[in-house]
Amino acid sequence: MGKDNETKGFNDQSLNAQQGSTPTPPTSTLIICKTVINQASGATFQPSDFMFTFSNPANPCTFEGNNDRCTAVTVALGTFTFAEFVPQFVTGFAVLFSSGCDFVDFTSNPNGVLVNGTIAPGETRTCTVTNTITMVIRG
Repeated sequence: MGKDNETKGFNDQSLNAQQGSTPTPPTSTLIICKTVINQASGATFQPSDFMFTFSNPANPCTFEGNNDRCTAVTVALGTFTFAEFVPQFVTGFAVLFSSGCDFVDFTSNPNGVLVNGTIAPGETRTCTVTNTITMVIRG
């Protein structure tokens, strides 16, 4: 900058100090892929019949399974926890998870399963949730 600007109190350093920036908290991406295997007679469930809800900050926080397979979720670093809710008429199912997430239990979520895992800042991790539908109640 020229001498006139410096006389008025402006220079590159003072401009940077005045503008200052607030650091953005680090986030990570958890990609949730949903697969449904319909083994029960007449079962025709799709990934969109299953609901996911995070208990810690995430974007999106609640969403349906994606019929095209995967949903990218922005999560804060550290431990993540989400619940998967199965459709109302499903009374028997098996669930399998990829290495990107861990099964917790059925008791904390009687209508599905509770899932958690850990993720590092800036990491992208894939969690595949596969439900095999073995029994349904006809409504």
